[in-house]
Amino acid sequence: MIRFSIAICTYNRASLLSSTLSSLEQVDGIDAPDVEVIVVDNNSTDHTKQILDTFTNRLPLSIVTELQQGHCFARNRAVARTTGEYILWTDDDVQLDWQWLVAYREKLEQDSAHSFWGGPIQPKFLAPPPMWIKENWERLAGCFAARDLGLEPRPLDAEHLPYGANFAVRRQLCQQFPFDTQLGRKGNHVVGEDERDFLLRLLQAGHTGSWTPSARLEHLIPPQRTTLEYIAKYFAGQARVQNYRGQQPKLSTRELSQAARHHWLRWQLTRWSCRSPIWLEHWIKLSMFKEWESLSQAARK
Repeated sequence: MIRFSIAICTYNRASLLSSTLSSLEQVDGIDAPDVEVIVVDNNSTDHTKQILDTFTNRLPLSIVTELQQGHCFARNRAVARTTGEYILWTDDDVQLDWQWLVAYREKLEQDSAHSFWGGPIQPKFLAPPPMWIKENWERLAGCFAARDLGLEPRPLDAEHLPYGANFAVRRQLCQQFPFDTQLGRKGNHVVGEDERDFLLRLLQAGHTGSWTPSARLEHLIPPQRTTLEYIAKYFAGQARVQNYRGQQPKLSTRELSQAARHHWLRWQLTRWSCRSPIWLEHWIKLSMFKEWESLSQAARK
């Protein structure tokens, strides 16, 4: 009988996925009879299939294809395919600590009153990041999925939730509360908030969660994610989520365009003459206002 279903959704990250699955091979207890690994290929066009084929005899692996583009479509497909009592969610660009599964197993056996659990995510840059990222780490940590709620177990609440690359949940709750397919990444669009939305709905329904500090992993950050272009995509995705929730500024398309131009000019003026927190904030707001402007234009058509 399967108790633990490890679920990974992937899209066009073959090399990183290979590294992730190699680390999963080294996880203590991965070959236990009550463990399965489900990888959902979300319509990849790179050599993801070839990478997955090399692991079919090295892991208790089942490969599923989801052609509908979007992380949440892939998540919901994983839920439909898994058979375990618990789903352990991780990502296709991580390095798992060798005790990751043992940590969750022990926690869930001792802490059965809760419905979900989460562990630390430590970013691991594959090349030294630029200084402006280091100088603005508190502002940018979310862009790199950094999450650490301390060294001691603690209750999870709306202000203290795990991130999508490292959390566990009862499978029946994933069936009862499907992931919202309007959220989450779609192709190259950096839209998140899907797991946060899911966990908030669990809390609102009366379920509780617990922090699991010993269930550690690293999030691999390639150089192309340490650019201003990636930061712009990330915050444009945040703007898209706010628009979906009706939390965007109540401005006309023209006013949004003016705001975007204002922050573009301010960024141009401050980029080389001011400290990075100043020009970075204009860059972030420029990215968000441009996205709101684009969405406003689309809504008028």
